[in-house]
Amino acid sequence: MYFTCRVSSLNASLAEPTDYALYLTANGKTAGQPDAIWKNGDVSTVFSGFNWTGNGWVSTTEGTALLISNGAAINIGYNPFDSSAYSTTTYPFTISLTYKTENGTNSDEILISSQASNTGFNIFSNKVSFNVGGTLS
Repeated sequence: MYFTCRVSSLNASLAEPTDYALYLTANGKTAGQPDAIWKNGDVSTVFSGFNWTGNGWVSTTEGTALLISNGAAINIGYNPFDSSAYSTTTYPFTISLTYKTENGTNSDEILISSQASNTGFNIFSNKVSFNVGGTLS
């Protein structure tokens, strides 16, 4: 049995968006310096538990990165799933994160979370879970 497929061209162009609701980058941060200011527009990041010698801004082969270790944490004051502030039904969105984990010992610990009213996501060292009123894993 044979099938015939007709392939037509797709005229599409892909480009990195320029109208971010939130964009945080480590570019411009100096490794080893105690710099707890990381913001974009009105959105600020709260740093806690950093000693800026064993964690904080570090140099990597990819550039400067934020090392969060030894009980340190950040809280970015932005939640795209908060329907009182943002409409996810009118304006769909994309979330792009670049992160790396090493030497994790607890696969049940949440590394990154964004939740509001039982909607959002949790990132663990070995999985991602999405909540959409119920739970999908």
